[in-house]
Amino acid sequence: MSSLLFPGVSSCVKLSSEEEDLFGGTDWTKAVEELAETAPTSAGDEMVDGFHCEDCDTGLWIQVQTQNDEVICTKCGNHMGFQLDSSAEYRWFGSEDRSPDPTRVGNPLNPLLPESSLGTRILTRPGDSKAMRRIRQYHLWNIMPYRERTLWTIFEMLQVRANNAGISMAIVEETKQLYAQVSTRCICRGQQKDALLAACLFESLKRHDTPRRPVEIADIFQIDAKLITRGVKQFSGLLEEHLHATPLAEKKAETPSTHFRHYLEPAIYKLETPRMLHNQIVDMATKIGNMIDELGVCPETTPSSLAASALALACERMDLEKTNVEVAKVCSISVATLHKCLKRIESWRGVLFPASAEKKSSP
Repeated sequence: MSSLLFPGVSSCVKLSSEEEDLFGGTDWTKAVEELAETAPTSAGDEMVDGFHCEDCDTGLWIQVQTQNDEVICTKCGNHMGFQLDSSAEYRWFGSEDRSPDPTRVGNPLNPLLPESSLGTRILTRPGDSKAMRRIRQYHLWNIMPYRERTLWTIFEMLQVRANNAGISMAIVEETKQLYAQVSTRCICRGQQKDALLAACLFESLKRHDTPRRPVEIADIFQIDAKLITRGVKQFSGLLEEHLHATPLAEKKAETPSTHFRHYLEPAIYKLETPRMLHNQIVDMATKIGNMIDELGVCPETTPSSLAASALALACERMDLEKTNVEVAKVCSISVATLHKCLKRIESWRGVLFPASAEKKSSP
């Protein structure tokens, strides 16, 4: 190897005859220089992190040393300076005691409360005067605008009620988003405000494929079910106004339709059936409900009424001692409605359960 990139390597490296024939006549220094000349010379390729070597007239060989953030050119060894770190600074500058955290990184920004998220906080110190404590209190009062303070209070109340009702955080967060969107287009107070918030929760539950009946939503917010119906109607109009004002580029969520399967499994949990038979009850009730829906036996029946009818027939087929009163109670419908649906289904029993019909007709 006649000419190497690093001098002195030729004296300690011995090549075989085949390697000598292959690499012996290669000028490695010239090859590296030609590679640098033929490299892309666009502005994005040459300027690496804003540094450019004037001696080499390129920025391809610039690297940053991780130990001291020193920027050097690896081709000529030229010192380019130091790189300033503009990322978040998570280092701890306080002593390892119980003093307040003096870190320079703030809390995450809440898009629903933008002005409050940009506020600062005055830290406490031992021996602060009464005037300083008063200044700190005034600062906390004025850091949040009136509208955002109202939203924050409503969100806290929603969080407590949702936790007590077993509603997931994803549904709660979407409810907050919906309420923040529609509340800017109307002024609601008292029970009307609670009804609008309940309507947002009702819509969010439907979007997450876990709908609940207005009566259940009314129990969560402890208001009349009639107010929930009015709130849902008001919410639909306000949401339509918001969607018309939204740019077409933004994706608009669609509200799915409810199905009897959405109300079936929660009702089975409330019915207190044997745990080992839970999956069998769900499968049989789902099969019966699908057949009733396909046959169109009760076309005007609501999904909750259809779920109650399918559950009552499934309990009857599996010899579970559950009365229609118990089934109607867990499905949140009246006993008269359940009896009306079962009466219509009675004439279709031969189609729904052909095996039992043949058994009855046999002598």
